[in-house]
Amino acid sequence: MLTINNTRIALLSLLITSLLSALVAAQALTIEEYIRMDIEVRIATVDGMKDRLALLAANASPDKQWAGDSETQQIIEDIYRQRGVSAAEVLNWANQHDSDIQQWLNEHPDVQAEYDDINAEFNATSQRIQSHVLP
Repeated sequence: MLTINNTRIALLSLLITSLLSALVAAQALTIEEYIRMDIEVRIATVDGMKDRLALLAANASPDKQWAGDSETQQIIEDIYRQRGVSAAEVLNWANQHDSDIQQWLNEHPDVQAEYDDINAEFNATSQRIQSHVLP
């Protein structure tokens, strides 16, 4: 029994350390680092949407579409993983720093324009996907 308890304690300790490390990584983000990461994620998302649109236009099988979506999701997860954070942690961080993010973007109109361009591309691609899916 002592070995099982020691193993459980070791596993619990490892889990807590891992969670705290991720939390510290998310808290250590700067506004600029967050924005660069967010732009990278948004670009990967739009690229994945364009891939999905191409598959829809080619009447690809649902399995092939799912595989493409999974690949996009993996790319996005890798972006977060490279920085030692999860999407949920970044979302929480962004919610806590929303006004600071907006202020930074107001002070950097070139980056705001990049966001606007990505959002316009997202919306246009989304509409094209919907036209393939909806009657």
